[in-house]
Amino acid sequence: MDAFVQRRPRALASKPELPRPKSPSPEEPPMKKPKVEDGAPDHTVATDAVGWFNQDSDEKLAVASHEEDVESESRDTRHHHPAIEDALPPVETDKEAIERYELYKASQSSDVDEKPQWVKGKSSIYVDAFNLALDTVLEDESHLFDMRERTVFDQWRLLDYQSQYLSSAIPYSRTAPSWLKTNPDQVVDQICKLAKKGATPSQIGVVLRDSQGIAQVKIVTGNKILRILKSNGLAPDLPEDLYMLIKKAVAVRKHLERNRKDKDSKFRLILIESRVHRLARYYKTVGVLPPTWRYESATASTIVA
Repeated sequence: MDAFVQRRPRALASKPELPRPKSPSPEEPPMKKPKVEDGAPDHTVATDAVGWFNQDSDEKLAVASHEEDVESESRDTRHHHPAIEDALPPVETDKEAIERYELYKASQSSDVDEKPQWVKGKSSIYVDAFNLALDTVLEDESHLFDMRERTVFDQWRLLDYQSQYLSSAIPYSRTAPSWLKTNPDQVVDQICKLAKKGATPSQIGVVLRDSQGIAQVKIVTGNKILRILKSNGLAPDLPEDLYMLIKKAVAVRKHLERNRKDKDSKFRLILIESRVHRLARYYKTVGVLPPTWRYESATASTIVA
């Protein structure tokens, strides 16, 4: 094996050849050299540099400030001011403006009777906008409201932030408004007609609210919609919320019969039916449903048919 291997000393080993620059091919033209004009060289740059060093420091500063002014003017001419920047008032950034703002904030925090206009978590821009609109209307058109309506506005101002923000307070007036011309008997007749057409109690309430402006049927007639239906023998067999849940469960089950691999719908069906069972248990304890009533998925479609 050693006969076929020839070892050389490291000093005599040949070094790898470096790549040489590629010589231009005969087809490519040679690179052009820059043209130098004949005559004496231009020494203006050298003379300007010598003159700059010979100037005094004041002259150097004057020249430098002049160059900065020229550069800033060129930048200002390049910047385009939109119309909105010209229309808005200038923003004050001096020390006096900062001091005025600090005094304003200090006056807000020092006053005990007057609270700040906005506090995080305790006020809202929507509530403030509504209150501002209400104050503006009352200031200009207060003669259009009677004493009872002004009392309602005063009670609104006494509400806390959460009640004003959620707008979940029941109307303060427990009597029918003066502008409502519908009699209680007419309201009852319309409720019975809508129930005979198959409308649910919530749908009847929406129709009365949108068509005649009746916010609460109890204020006009003295009874709720469901009690009016029970007195006339038109009450539904099941409560409306339980009926809607069973109807939704039936729709999801029909969907699963066509799409058996829809795992999300299977999970949703379990949740819906668990709500049905809990709600039915509640209505049994209250006495709305008989104790023998049971929900069965096989016969649920006959309930909502």
